[in-house]
Amino acid sequence: MARLHAVTGRSVTPLSDGWELCMTGPGGTPAGDWLPAPVPGTVAQALRAAGLYRLGDPLPLHDRDVWYRVTLTGEGPCTLRFHGLATIAEAWLDGERILTSASMFERHDVPVTLRGAHALRIVFRALNPVLAARKGRGRWPVRLAEPAGLRGGTCPAGARPSRRSVPGVR
Repeated sequence: MARLHAVTGRSVTPLSDGWELCMTGPGGTPAGDWLPAPVPGTVAQALRAAGLYRLGDPLPLHDRDVWYRVTLTGEGPCTLRFHGLATIAEAWLDGERILTSASMFERHDVPVTLRGAHALRIVFRALNPVLAARKGRGRWPVRLAEPAGLRGGTCPAGARPSRRSVPGVR
């Protein structure tokens, strides 16, 4: 991928090459084989490329932690920018946790200082233990339309909206 330059003169280096992944039990640390992983990409995509995942018979992935790793090299201060880390994630640089994220909709900028080669690891925690620890449903039930019979493709006025009912659309 090409190196991008911002208006400020700072360079932006996408970390899209050299990633590997390893799956462990919840709370485990990687000790097994690492597989090449596309970034951006998904766990299922990497497993499928390795011949370990079939679309017709998929493996359950929500009961496992998934670790990604890559080696960073650089000198001086920089910012690691994380976008769209799926669900419950942690980032580690040289064995020190530098980020905890609980939403894929948050963007995180983490200032670090690099001196040579460094090990960046990101772990995506298993969802099943997190969901099992939650007690019941949310307090506010979703009520999209009342009565419930209106939910079958009609609007509160009782008729299904059409393109002709929108002014200016024919």
